[in-house]
Amino acid sequence: MTAFTITGSRLAELWSIVLEVPAASLRPEHDFMALGGYSLLMADLQARIKRSFGCVVSLRDLFEHSTLAAMTELLDSDQYATGGASDTPAATPDAPPVAESVAELSADQERIRFADGLTDGSPTYNVPFVLRVPGRLDEAALRRAMHIIVARHEILRTTYPIIDGRAIQVVHPPQELPLPAVDRADLSTMELEAEARRPFDLATGPIVRCTLYRTTEGDAFMIVMHHIASDATSLTLLMRELTEAYAAVREGRDPVLPTIPLQYREVAARQREATETEKHRRDLDYWAARLAGITPLELPLDRPRPPVQTYRGGHAHGRIAPEVVARVRTVARAHRVTDFMVVLAGLKAMLWRYSGLSDVAVASITSTRHQWDCEHLLGLFVNTLVLRTEVTPELTFPELISRVRDTSLSAYEHQDAPFDEVVRRVNPPRDPSRVPLATVAVSWQIGELEAPTFDGVKATVSEYPTATAKFDMEFFLTANGDAIDITIEYNRDLYDQATADRLVSALESMLTHALEAADQPLSRISPLSAAERRTLLVDYQPVRTWRDSLVGVHHLVERQVDRTPDLVAVEFHGETLTYRELEERANQLAHFLGELGVGLDSRVAVSLERTPLLAIALLGIFKAGGCYVPLDPDYPQERLRMMIDDSDAIVVLTEQGLANRAPSTGQRVISLDTEWEAIAKHPIDRPGHAMHPEAIAYVMYTSGSTGRPKGVVVQHAVLTNLMRWRTGVSELGVGSRTLQLAPLSFDLSFHDIFSTLISGGTIVMVPPHVRQDPNAIVEFMAAHDIHRFFHLFTAAHNVAAVPDSSRLLRTIREITSVGEQFQSTAEIRRLVDNLDGCVIWNEYGPTETHVATAYALRGPASAWAVRPPIGTPILNARAYVLGPDLELLPIGAEGELYLAGVCVAREYLGRPDLTAERFLPDPFAVEPGTRMYRTGDRCRWTSDGQLVYFGRTDHQIKVRGKRVEPAEVEEELGQHPAVGQVVVVGLPDADGNVRLVAYVCPVGPPPSQVELRDFLKARLPDHLVPPVIMMLDSLPVTPSGKVDRKALPLPAADARALSYSDFRAAESQIEREVARVWQTVLNLDHLGVDDSFFDVGGDSLLIVKLHAMLRDELGSPLSIVDLFVHHTIAAQARALADREETQEDSTAVVNRLAGRRTALGGVG
Repeated sequence: MTAFTITGSRLAELWSIVLEVPAASLRPEHDFMALGGYSLLMADLQARIKRSFGCVVSLRDLFEHSTLAAMTELLDSDQYATGGASDTPAATPDAPPVAESVAELSADQERIRFADGLTDGSPTYNVPFVLRVPGRLDEAALRRAMHIIVARHEILRTTYPIIDGRAIQVVHPPQELPLPAVDRADLSTMELEAEARRPFDLATGPIVRCTLYRTTEGDAFMIVMHHIASDATSLTLLMRELTEAYAAVREGRDPVLPTIPLQYREVAARQREATETEKHRRDLDYWAARLAGITPLELPLDRPRPPVQTYRGGHAHGRIAPEVVARVRTVARAHRVTDFMVVLAGLKAMLWRYSGLSDVAVASITSTRHQWDCEHLLGLFVNTLVLRTEVTPELTFPELISRVRDTSLSAYEHQDAPFDEVVRRVNPPRDPSRVPLATVAVSWQIGELEAPTFDGVKATVSEYPTATAKFDMEFFLTANGDAIDITIEYNRDLYDQATADRLVSALESMLTHALEAADQPLSRISPLSAAERRTLLVDYQPVRTWRDSLVGVHHLVERQVDRTPDLVAVEFHGETLTYRELEERANQLAHFLGELGVGLDSRVAVSLERTPLLAIALLGIFKAGGCYVPLDPDYPQERLRMMIDDSDAIVVLTEQGLANRAPSTGQRVISLDTEWEAIAKHPIDRPGHAMHPEAIAYVMYTSGSTGRPKGVVVQHAVLTNLMRWRTGVSELGVGSRTLQLAPLSFDLSFHDIFSTLISGGTIVMVPPHVRQDPNAIVEFMAAHDIHRFFHLFTAAHNVAAVPDSSRLLRTIREITSVGEQFQSTAEIRRLVDNLDGCVIWNEYGPTETHVATAYALRGPASAWAVRPPIGTPILNARAYVLGPDLELLPIGAEGELYLAGVCVAREYLGRPDLTAERFLPDPFAVEPGTRMYRTGDRCRWTSDGQLVYFGRTDHQIKVRGKRVEPAEVEEELGQHPAVGQVVVVGLPDADGNVRLVAYVCPVGPPPSQVELRDFLKARLPDHLVPPVIMMLDSLPVTPSGKVDRKALPLPAADARALSYSDFRAAESQIEREVARVWQTVLNLDHLGVDDSFFDVGGDSLLIVKLHAMLRDELGSPLSIVDLFVHHTIAAQARALADREETQEDSTAVVNRLAGRRTALGGVG
């Protein structure tokens, strides 16, 4: 060994112990991390330095002086040479021996004991593994070896009953551990998994089980321990002790095992003492500041989150390749960080990508063993640290590594504070559906579990996952030689296997790409693998097909005319037009318009009622080569004049009753009804105008953000493609009858008119007096045997809500919802379930693309999601979910939707600046020059290739600093059986803070405010529960029929009176009884029945006490999970009454509860 100072020599000895390398091989320039060190080993070194040198060196200093020479110089510096700068004693004095067999739990154990109580009968905290040898084990020696280990470690013979609402640990005298031997010629995996999943009873024990299986291939020794008595290091210690104890018994000698200075209950006592120190208070202060306002990370879910956390787990596996791991280690050395910190930075970058949150907090499971001088003691020595990092798109990967390093080191400096105490101090909103503060966790370990040796033969170790999950998702990272193994444990009630598999691949890809592009901002680093990129760009997109020679919409209609000339094409007020008659009149109009100068791309403004003249006019304009500009007669004159002038229309087609509503600034105005005699003199043959697919079909004006309407120029190619798709997916054809209800100014009108005319159906036009009355619409459809109607969701819901609509609309086979987000309300589900074979099409597309995606709802409506997907791209359309730098986002990640392909309109008329802003080059196109449209809508892809819509980018709001999507609240509230339509908006209160307000149209008698908020509180975090819920008879709508959010009534000035936090005293006897128990548990006198248990000082320990008192004093059958879900006095009283009233009436319940309280000596 190179010559060292005295300090250097002592330090080198510590390095050799921790790193398991010969001290003689160490040199001053050696780096701790380069020799295999990582965070936990550095913490171990820190503890050994404290014991050896009598000074407490910060982990940050050790990381920053990571070579042996630098660390030696650090210890010799004035800062540490006299004992260090910390107020923590240099050595922890030995605690007096604990003679009692009863003791308090450690903080780690309390957390596990509480969680185990929530999952009664679940194997969530089982730790199973099987040791296999090819021959036969000595059964007696094995039994004796296990007895030695159990006698040596009190933790293996401890039980955890709950006394007076608090768990304690009871240490039992040593006794022989049951170890059955079972003969199995063919031991099945199923049998081992069943044993692995068999739950423990912590109150009675035992908390370790052993079984020896005798098989034809050798022996299999299964050990199942409970996590309350073990951690990862404990398993390694157990394997080592088992090797030595078994060998000693076989050799007839005493085993040589390390001395254990403390038993676990003594460690628990010391941990309790440590919570009274100034260091502990500083640790809690740190975490309170560090985690203030934290946003819990949530990856996009594959299914709705259950109201109470479940623990059904699944696993996905992968590996970071050796060449990537080599780069990880190179970068780690260069930045003086651990390998784990580099991989953690990659993981956080990936989570940022998927969640869309810059506040990325993950739970890191860390060991606390180094604190207590118990390196050879079995037991639970773990804590959960919340590692919170701000991840922003402009950061480079090295900059992110630096942030992760800083946050990790700071966390390690304060890691002694137990997680449950941190939660109590931070006091986040309690949500029984998830782990507080962090829903995603990460664990790091070096190497696989060490296998024992029996009679010179090394056993093989097989771990048997219990199919449980403690977090939404936990990443287990294991450094195995030159690779890093990845296992994701995920909650199967939230995620699909395919999602977990993709995230394994995404972590590998993100890390690989980040290391390769260290100088690039994170926004340009993708987590996509080549396979997933192909899925997004190929598999999720429709197959491209060649378009036929029919380049105009009217050509498709002409083809149908030739097939069915005598069928009825249009019907109105008893008047009908056959396909031949429609064709001839449209041809006459086309010739007439040609004489007026209408040719290719000429604009013709149209202001007509919804009568057969409308169909004639549109078809005639197309045949003349022109395009139409729809004018809504209800629009203000000034707006209509602007549209005519802006579009440069040369002709205005109207009718006598509307002529005065069609302003002209020099254009020729034609009243078709009064001038038809002149038009009818023109030929009935088809004009022979040449046309190309990019010819304009219509210019549709939509509202602009500046207040000036913008004209969307839509070409024939877009519409012929849409019509070809529609005829391909619809089962309706010749003879079908379609309701024509949409105004011409809404592009839906094109769809219902022309999709009918190209398929041989009949357009049935609705008279004006019917259009605004859902009851009249239903009666009209029933009287005219309608098969299909296109409508906004709001209008479709109103039709479905008409009493007896299911009976009246027996002929309906197809409903198409467009224009706003579809919701499968109770009324719509009831209607569809009573219509044989009816399908609902949920179609999506802005005016700039018309219909771009679609999703068909078939089968039993009860199985439909409240807000179904918007589906997949239609024929020859493409859809991309992109990030802010137009980068392709992975499946499941939320981003902005861009649409490309044949569906994209040409431009905004006369607005090149706005066109350039919204119509962009398609970076993923195969054909050069292709463009894509930026929708401003937020979406994500699902695992099965469907697009899910989340709302507008400009509807997203922040409440209490957390991002809120009103659609999420709408979806959950819409599942309440008494709620019909619902809209949620964010409104400022008197202090300028944004608060959620829900507007509900009830089904039947309106539910109470408290009932709806309780319903939401069981399903959503607290900040997503609207403090104000307003009941409306109907939602206001715009002229086009969409919900008019701006017209929603403002809450009354005293709407805060509806806030959940306002005081309401107990009223019923049951509420008073429950309130009395609360007062005892919380030591509070003034409690309102709507106060949340967790908002008035309750926590996970006190809720156990509450559970015990409610059970003992009131005979409550409610579980701890029930108390989490029903966390107000009012809710618990209702739940208690509901349970009891299944057997007796409410009066009897009150009397029985009061009688029990009196018998127990209670006072009112």
